[in-house]
Amino acid sequence: AMLDLQEALLGRTCAAPEHERRCISEKQQRIQDRYAALEASGGGSGHASDLTAAGSGVPARFLDPLTQCPLTDPVTAADGHVYERGPIEAWIRNHKTSPVTNQPLADSHLIPDTALKQEIDAWRAADSQSPP
Repeated sequence: AMLDLQEALLGRTCAAPEHERRCISEKQQRIQDRYAALEASGGGSGHASDLTAAGSGVPARFLDPLTQCPLTDPVTAADGHVYERGPIEAWIRNHKTSPVTNQPLADSHLIPDTALKQEIDAWRAADSQSPP
């Protein structure tokens, strides 16, 4: 399942719209920066689990589990997890399982999560007004 997810993400990198490619590139840079900081401080083992422990400032519930990019069009799938619409639609076209649990999806319907979108929009607005 992890290999399928990696292949899906790699494929999305090449075919992604510009804003998604930028998000993926920014994520890669954040990982490199965190790794360098861990190495410089002598902390951590350099494993991915250490890198993800460092916060990016974005609340975890606002991140898409497929791309780890902030959600802009959150939808809930049949597995009960919230995803960014584009990546989960692409996943469902090629798989009939949840990318999080690897269990079969009961159906392919996606329900917009308007409450979460409002929460994210409010967080973005507040974050853009805070000093750097």
